[in-house]
Formats: sequence, structure tokens, C-alpha cells
Amino acid sequence: MWRQGGGLEFDGKGAPSWGSLVPLSPAGQFDLVVANPPYFAAGSGYTSPDPVRAHARDERTCTMQDICTAMAYLTRWGGSAALVHRPERLSELLCALTAAGLEPKRLRTVARTADAAPSLVLVGARRGGKPGLRILPPLTLCAPDGTDSEEIRRIYHRRA
Repeated sequence: MWRQGGGLEFDGKGAPSWGSLVPLSPAGQFDLVVANPPYFAAGSGYTSPDPVRAHARDERTCTMQDICTAMAYLTRWGGSAALVHRPERLSELLCALTAAGLEPKRLRTVARTADAAPSLVLVGARRGGKPGLRILPPLTLCAPDGTDSEEIRRIYHRRA
């Protein structure tokens, strides 16, 4: 995992960390690395007055390429990496993953309803993987009546 001064630190047992990309673990130690990086490039759009929210939302201290490079560093050869991001930055994300040695393998869009445009993309990659991307069916969060979709209920082990 990685550390930022003043932020959370890796506890040696897989706890999440927050911050600049200072390695706290030897390379290739993890089978799976998951990231929910800042969605917006620095200086693009609204910036929160709350510094914690601003850092979580904008690429102030690291770029998408920095995140992908850090994920590749932490992932063992043949291991997996997973990210959630915005669809408008999908091309940039796929290029950054590939440049870092993480081959995109699965892509799934997420939308509030079946007829809405996607608001998120879920991407799975493999370190050192061969080319070949599988596009999965969209994940719909809500049924037409506004309740959780059947798949969301199944994911969260909720009853209808």
C-alpha cells in the first residue's frame, strides 16, 4: 500500500491507505489491488472548499498514470487490479493501465436505470496479461419503480 503524510497509513494487513504514492510494501506483494482514485483532472470543474473532499475528487497530488503505476507495482505478476472511474475518462484510463503493464481484461458500465447513460465504469486488469478486453453487461442500480435492481439486491444479499 502507499502513504501520504498526514493521511492514513498501511497497517501491514491490507488496510486501505490514503495519500501520495510512497511505497510501504515491497513490489508484487498482492494478488488483487483495488482503487477508487480521484475522478477529475486537476483544475477541471468544481473544486470543493473542503481540502479532504478536494483531494478525494481531484488529481491534486497524483495523476491517473501515478495510480496505475502504483497498482502495477503492488500487484504480483499475473495478479489483478480493479478500478472504478468516470466513463468520460475511460480512454485515458485504459491507456494508463496498459502503459503501467496492467492489461485491461473486463469492463462494465454502471447506470442508475436501464435507460440512463452510465455514470461509472468498473475496470478489471491483469498484470502482464495478454490483450483481450471483455465487455460485460451494464450494471443497473435501480429498477423502473426506483427500488434496488434485482442484481443490486443479490450483490448486497437483500431480499425483494
